[in-house]
Amino acid sequence: MHLSAEGRVLTAAARSVPAGERVLVLGPSLAELAAWAAQGGAEVLAWTEHLGEARAARQVLSPAAGRVVLQADFAGLEAASCAMALVRLPRGTRFRAELLQAAVALVRPGGRIVFAGAKNEGVRGAVKQARE
Repeated sequence: MHLSAEGRVLTAAARSVPAGERVLVLGPSLAELAAWAAQGGAEVLAWTEHLGEARAARQVLSPAAGRVVLQADFAGLEAASCAMALVRLPRGTRFRAELLQAAVALVRPGGRIVFAGAKNEGVRGAVKQARE
């Protein structure tokens, strides 16, 4: 399987999540990241507002390994409950900002947020937003 540069970064991070820790997975193509994190024993929380993404994630993620949330917002998700967030940045700044804000809210203090974008699209802006 060929992985893009951003795919390699996120996949390596997904494989590094310690067993038993909760990892938040956000953004396009979340099924593959959820699968990698679950293989290492992490508890996966995968969020999407797209039915196709949710179906794909549910196919690779057993109920014992985590859950897939299909909803239009982040209401009801427990703040500061994840050790790490894996965020594949989508195209479009509005949605990108929402994903980063959700990651910041859901990752506990001292946790890690790992994000990447296709051809580094949005990464500079995401770093700037993360620092604000």
